[in-house]
Amino acid sequence: SSDVCSSDLTGPAGNGVNLVENIGIPQGVERGSYRIDHKLSDKDQLAFSMMFGYLGPNPSAGATSKFGGMAGIGEHNVNTNLSLNHIFTPTIISETRLGFLHVRIFRQPQNFALGTSSIIPGLPPQGIDGAPQISILNIVGMSEAGSSDLSQNISFVENVTITRGAHTIKTGLTFNWATHYNIAATTPQRGAYSFTGRYSGIAYADFALGYPNTTQLPSPTSIIGKFAAPRYQAFLQDDWRITSRLTLNLGFRYEYTSPYAEKWGNIGYIDPYETEPVTGGKGVFKWVPEGGYHTDRKSTRLNSSHANV
Repeated sequence: SSDVCSSDLTGPAGNGVNLVENIGIPQGVERGSYRIDHKLSDKDQLAFSMMFGYLGPNPSAGATSKFGGMAGIGEHNVNTNLSLNHIFTPTIISETRLGFLHVRIFRQPQNFALGTSSIIPGLPPQGIDGAPQISILNIVGMSEAGSSDLSQNISFVENVTITRGAHTIKTGLTFNWATHYNIAATTPQRGAYSFTGRYSGIAYADFALGYPNTTQLPSPTSIIGKFAAPRYQAFLQDDWRITSRLTLNLGFRYEYTSPYAEKWGNIGYIDPYETEPVTGGKGVFKWVPEGGYHTDRKSTRLNSSHANV
C-alpha cells in the first residue's frame, strides 16, 4: 500500500485538492463439508451432513485507509442436516429430515469505535457507529454505512414411499420456521454535514472551524427488526407404470407461506381497500401489531399460497 498523498488537481475540470491511496486488502475464505452415515439396523439408516462457508469478515477499502471502508465485511453460512431412513416393509419406506441453516452477514464500518456522538454536539448515541457523512467542497467526501444481519431457518421433512403393483406413491410434509434479525444505520448515517466556505471563504477552513453550511440528522439513528414466518408444504405423487414403455406421473403439491411477523411492531403494509381520510383516495398504511400479523379482511391476499398439479 502507499501513503495518503495530497495532490493539486489542475486542468480543464477545475482546481481542487483530493486524497488518493492504493490499499492492499487481505481476503480470508474458509469452506468445508463432511458427512457421517451410520447403519443402526437392517431397517434404519442414520446420516448427518454439514456444509459451511466463511467469507471474512474482511476489511474493505474506502477512499483512503482512514475512512469510507469497512472494518469487516463478509458472510458466514452453516447448513446442517440430520436424516433417518426407516424400512417398515419392503414396499413402505419413510424418510425423516431435520435441517438448520444459519447465515450471518457482517458490514461493520471502518470507524466503528469512533464514538461519533461524543464528538459531534447534538448527535444522539448510534446503534451502528462509524464516520459521519461529510462533504467539503473540492475534497473527497466521507461516509460509512453499516448493518448486521442474522437469518436462521429450521426445517422438518417427512416423506413416505409406498409401492403397490404398478404404482409408486410418494407423499410428504414440510415445515419451515424462518427468522431474520437486522440492524441498519439509517440515512444519513450519523448525520450529514456540508462545508462550502460560506463563512471563511475556504471550505476546508469552515470544516476546521466546525461551521457547516447545512446539517442533517437521522431519526431514528438505526432500525432494528426481528422477523419470523412459518412455511408449510405438502405433496402427493403417483408414478403409474402402465406398460413397460409408458409411465404416467400424477401429482399434487400445496405450499403456504405466511407473511412476516415483527417482534417490536416495526413492520407495516398498505391496505389498498381502505380510504385515506385526508386525501379520500384508496390505500392506507397500517402498522402490524407487535409480534403479530395483520388481520384485516382480505388479508389473505398478502399471503403466499398456491397449489401445483
